[in-house]
Amino acid sequence: AIFDVANIIPYIKKYGVNPITGGKLEVSELLPMQFHKNADGKIHCPVTFKVFTAYSHVCANMASGHVYSYDAVIELNRKTKNWTDLVSGQKFKWSDIVILQDPDDVATREVKSFYYIQAGQQDEVTTTITHKESEASKEAKKEKIRPNAALSRIAESRKAEAEEKAK
Repeated sequence: AIFDVANIIPYIKKYGVNPITGGKLEVSELLPMQFHKNADGKIHCPVTFKVFTAYSHVCANMASGHVYSYDAVIELNRKTKNWTDLVSGQKFKWSDIVILQDPDDVATREVKSFYYIQAGQQDEVTTTITHKESEASKEAKKEKIRPNAALSRIAESRKAEAEEKAK
């Protein structure tokens, strides 16, 4: 799985598991990947220059960290038995190739099967990790809103409902 480093490190420190599988995960097990972008800022294969889409078969060479089109790796590495990275020239084994996206395997992209969704952590992760706001910025936002009587009543009723749910 691919994670944004700014979000995965706080998640691992808090829960100690992989948010996708639920298996144990340490920060030291994370490996950096190098995505290549074209002039338009779209991620593409550095060899074929094909832009990656939701229907692209994408893999990574974990020895070098470079991300490629699966077709490029099959044609230029596996079929020719050329076990050097296509960009860096670093030696690797076929076991270093990891599939990141397979358009034929829809089950791996099914969000409702992710561990953190099934464990009911979605709201907590969203508020404390991915959309974390400081208390000062929350207070500043409150000061910018000029509530009228109707808004005040709605806010009070929502606060009361939240307190009842908490009990």
